[in-house]
Amino acid sequence: MNNTIKDNHSIASQLDAILMHQDGSKIVNFHLLASGWESDIYVVKKRKNGQTSELVMRLYSPGMSAANATKEWQVLRFLVDQGFPVPQVYDPAPEIRIENRLFLLMERIVGYPLWSKLHSKKDYEAGLGDVAELMVRLHRVNLAPLASEWDLPNNSKMALRGMYAEWRGLVGGNEKISAPGLERVLDWLENGVETLQDIPMALNHQDFHPENVMVETATRRKVVIDWTGAHVGDPRMDVFWAALLVGHQAKEEYFDLMVAAYEAAAGERLADRPYFEALVCFRRIASLMLSALMGAESLGMQGDVSTHIARQVPILRTIYRRFITATDGMRIPEVESFLAQFTA
Repeated sequence: MNNTIKDNHSIASQLDAILMHQDGSKIVNFHLLASGWESDIYVVKKRKNGQTSELVMRLYSPGMSAANATKEWQVLRFLVDQGFPVPQVYDPAPEIRIENRLFLLMERIVGYPLWSKLHSKKDYEAGLGDVAELMVRLHRVNLAPLASEWDLPNNSKMALRGMYAEWRGLVGGNEKISAPGLERVLDWLENGVETLQDIPMALNHQDFHPENVMVETATRRKVVIDWTGAHVGDPRMDVFWAALLVGHQAKEEYFDLMVAAYEAAAGERLADRPYFEALVCFRRIASLMLSALMGAESLGMQGDVSTHIARQVPILRTIYRRFITATDGMRIPEVESFLAQFTA
């Protein structure tokens, strides 16, 4: 506990010097709000000219690259300009380090995550409807202003191929991993790209579930947070990833509820459902396996991976069964061996 207090004091002192240099403000309160795999979240209360205000600081894990941190900063600034409900982000851009870690300063949303108010199926129907409306709105944002800052793919199929190339580099480019089964799944996914219905690209959040939709207490405004994984690509990836998280963290039947809510909000059915179900299931299972084999820090994360994975194993078994169904019986020996290490 004493180490935590000492570390927080050091972080606060360094941030205080940065804010004093930037705008002459002084930190009067600083405390840890939450910790995750990719960052720690602090509340920063500062005073300037007798006026106090509160910010949130996202302090990234030591492995987070400057390019990824800068991308989140750019996304938030872009979405504020587009009128999409996200926290206001402030200078400086994430290039200065505290304790050898990049950070982001943004508006504090005083409220609660939408997920905390979802209990019954009726709650989920209403809540996921709100999530779906926000997600559709995001997917219809004009991407043209981003083209000057990002090297955007030409179409959604190109974006998927680029993503698979990155994944193949992780699977095949590390001496700790020998996983021909994962390589075969990537072959299957890449070969299936040409069969997909071509749809417009969109800005994807990539973690768009009710825990990342904050409801501001004073205004009831819904604000979407945590844009670490944002990228431009096929919006179906966003929808089915959200469905996977909702379905396997709450009730499996809510997977279908999330998909149906999005289709209702969009006014159209989503094509190629089995492919995208298989894709998100593979992503979830493979990411946790790679974290265990490579170590969290090498993937830009922090924390005790083994403990986290052990808690996730029952859910991973269910996700693996969904993958097998979506692919008409494809099995991955390495996944089965990995899951067998844990008590059923």
